[in-house]
Amino acid sequence: MEPTLEGNPLDSEPEAGTSNILKSLWFPPSTIPTQKSGQIVYGCAFLLVLLMLILSLILAQWPSQVFSGDPVLTTVAVLLLLLITGVTVIIWRQPQDPSPLIFKGKVTLCAQNVYLE
Repeated sequence: MEPTLEGNPLDSEPEAGTSNILKSLWFPPSTIPTQKSGQIVYGCAFLLVLLMLILSLILAQWPSQVFSGDPVLTTVAVLLLLLITGVTVIIWRQPQDPSPLIFKGKVTLCAQNVYLE
């Protein structure tokens, strides 16, 4: 006898994995950086650049309509600002590496020597 499934598979409960992913974006499970948190930061940074690019194009093409209160463009601009804020908070909440960063390279040292002379 074959086992039968009752009900429609589309009526199933949402998976717990989806809520865990969203929860881990706002509340990272670890206080030390992991490869996953690094990928989250890179993805969010890419998304942040795209959102800011779209917002700047809208503000450059139709500034008078946005600031005069056109409902469509003003709503789009506000939604973009909210998305930018949310993505920024996600990046901000990710764990940071406590070790100091050293940004000096050979070109930087040469530039300092030229500037001091």
